[in-house]
Amino acid sequence: MSVAPDRPPRRRTLRRNLIVLAAGLAVLVLGLTALGVGSVTGALDGALHPPLNPAPWDDGDRIRPVRSSDAKVRSVLRAQQYETAWRTLVTTPDQQQVQREYTFDPDQRRGKPSSVHRLPSYLAGISVYANDYSAATGDSYEIDVAEYEDPDEAAAMLRGYHARRSMRQVSAPAIEGADTVSVRRGRSLSLPCRPEQGRPIALAVDAVVDGTVAVSILDGCASTADGSEPTDALLALAEQAVQAIDTVRAQPVPARWMPGTARVPIVSSGSWHQSQLQVADRPDGLDVDPLLDEPFAGSGVDTVYYARNTVYAYPSPAAAHAVLGRLPGLTDDDRRYRESPHPVDRGESDERLCAEGLHWQQGTTCWSRVGRFVVVQAYGENSAVAGSLDESQVRALHGVR
Repeated sequence: MSVAPDRPPRRRTLRRNLIVLAAGLAVLVLGLTALGVGSVTGALDGALHPPLNPAPWDDGDRIRPVRSSDAKVRSVLRAQQYETAWRTLVTTPDQQQVQREYTFDPDQRRGKPSSVHRLPSYLAGISVYANDYSAATGDSYEIDVAEYEDPDEAAAMLRGYHARRSMRQVSAPAIEGADTVSVRRGRSLSLPCRPEQGRPIALAVDAVVDGTVAVSILDGCASTADGSEPTDALLALAEQAVQAIDTVRAQPVPARWMPGTARVPIVSSGSWHQSQLQVADRPDGLDVDPLLDEPFAGSGVDTVYYARNTVYAYPSPAAAHAVLGRLPGLTDDDRRYRESPHPVDRGESDERLCAEGLHWQQGTTCWSRVGRFVVVQAYGENSAVAGSLDESQVRALHGVR
């Protein structure tokens, strides 16, 4: 007589398998959810596609000066020189967006193609998009400044630039300080481009300065009805550009990047776009004080560090304290805050004022004084520490004279 097998062990095995299967499905769902969230927010991009050209300092590191014997650092420093000279000397049009250009793509990540393609001896430059809102036509300009170590490549860049746009040379005027200058004309490159009168055309002025720096200024939506006015405007802009280029070429590439951080501890954002702006006693003689944000322009700043936070260094604690009394209020024409900057809990600083931005995307801006330094930073609800201020930069400045 056969005996029926014992049922309970089989039920226990089935229950255990179901538990394992449910746990596996839960892990899978959590993994897919995390992957989806990471893809949407970009949180996984850093792990899956790390930067191909990481900056010398990670986010949160203390910056240490780096010598410009490193080719990437040399390019970054030269681009910063061009940006500073341009923003100081080329003041019209007054609406300008200036972007530094390097020998490498600072945002390129492993496994992804680079958007930067340079001729071999490219050193550094800037690209500028400018709008002339004061003119009745509302002209806009695309400007490129590029320095090469091989003189032949500066001219070659300009030839290729306009050949791709089918622009022909119509004149070769002279500009003091430029080796060669040409005015080129072609069909309009802006769509839509419908001037009220005349036919839309593209105009460009390009030049080579000091044998190695190429500058091209393009108006892709000029009008034949305006006669020589668009060309005259481009030539006036080119004269300012040549002056800015000459100023940079007269100065060597600085020996070190962020040299002031040898004395002043600055916290890095992990980006190639960090910079140090010397305001007082500049070797190039440029008056960069007007480049500072309000209320720091005209307040006696020695040096500005743009890193994780913006740090203004003053000659004394009294000077740093004085600028806090000049912060913009609600009655200013350029209203940016819902409230006037007001004292708050000073935290780890000597004194601190904060103001909520006029728009929620701006978050809250705080100005913290630490001795002779003023640290400016903003935080919002989407920050890593929602509703609180990161004290790392303030803490780093404790005891610094």
